[in-house]
Amino acid sequence: MQLELEQFERNNVWDLVPRPEHSNVEGVDFDETFAPKSGLESIRLLLAFSCVLQIKLFQMDVKSAFLNGFLNEEVFVEKFSNGITIAQIYVDDIVFGSTSKQKLDEFVDYMSSEFEMSMVGELNYFLGLQVKQFDKGIFITQNKYAKNLVKRFGLDNKKHMKTPMGTNDKLSKDENGTPIDPTLYSKYDRSLLYLTASRPDISYSVCVCARYQSCPKESHLKAVKRIIRYINGTVDLGILYSFDTNTNLAGFSDLDWV
Repeated sequence: MQLELEQFERNNVWDLVPRPEHSNVEGVDFDETFAPKSGLESIRLLLAFSCVLQIKLFQMDVKSAFLNGFLNEEVFVEKFSNGITIAQIYVDDIVFGSTSKQKLDEFVDYMSSEFEMSMVGELNYFLGLQVKQFDKGIFITQNKYAKNLVKRFGLDNKKHMKTPMGTNDKLSKDENGTPIDPTLYSKYDRSLLYLTASRPDISYSVCVCARYQSCPKESHLKAVKRIIRYINGTVDLGILYSFDTNTNLAGFSDLDWV
């Protein structure tokens, strides 16, 4: 197991996963502050809204964002009239779109006059999400991340699995099982958690495996590796946001829990 951990560190799979904001180390970066920014969930919400409104999304980048970071006044966001304009900011990257071409141009001109901006163009890559905008909707995937994940874990030559978890697989604490390094297991699991942003098909299996991070056993690691082998055969899967969608909220519940 120690050899497996050393190989994992050499492959540096951990670099694939963004560092969480709460991981400051006292005496190193404990006094640093972090600006609030959009998360993957809010990005997906933006994509859903853009499909409902049938808005094409664009991306721009702020040059020298941190050099312009000090503000002495309150800042508010103002809605544009005669059209709906949506925007989301992640540090120095801005995703935006509008139902009005005029208001879209006004937004770009205003931002460019206030800050040094570089126009990236149509949105196609953001926070590790590959975005494809079609005439009938938006498709997001993380196939590049998925391929790198499988390869760096050394499972790219293993047989593909048809499902992320077996129908009869029942994970438990497995108190009599062989323990494994919790750090290694956590890195496997967190790498998979990041992939669930565009892969709801693995969400349940990954979350089940995440329950055993404090005291993982070989049976848990075997389950995680099965998920990765499933991903190896389905790297191109993702989420399709169709323009046919609507704003109606649908809810479902299990009658056993009413």
